[in-house]
Amino acid sequence: MLVTELRIYQIAFQLRDELHIELNSVPHYWKIKDVEQTRESSSSIPSNITESHSRRFYPKDYVHFLNMALGSGDETQNHVNAMGSNGLLPKDRAEYFFRRYKDLSIRIVNYINSLRSKNSLTKQLGLP
Repeated sequence: MLVTELRIYQIAFQLRDELHIELNSVPHYWKIKDVEQTRESSSSIPSNITESHSRRFYPKDYVHFLNMALGSGDETQNHVNAMGSNGLLPKDRAEYFFRRYKDLSIRIVNYINSLRSKNSLTKQLGLP
């Protein structure tokens, strides 16, 4: 299976592109910090999913990079929420991205849990 076939990757990739387009409308003087941090965290999600997939034969690394993707998703939620609160993004768009990234986080957690539920992975990771 290719990483591009993973639903969590497809969603992360699409959301990243959507958010980057939206961030292009933020006034230039705000782009230095807030927008760039948001771009970086949203870009990190599909990158970490790709990294995890490339390490799928090493269960601890696989889950580690999925957890990194989860952390980047939470960071992105925080950024879009803050940008909606301070008016850098329209409130409805910030809420849209917040909900979509929250849904992605849930999907990543579910994927991690499905991996953990497999006996061989669970034993290899030393999980209960």
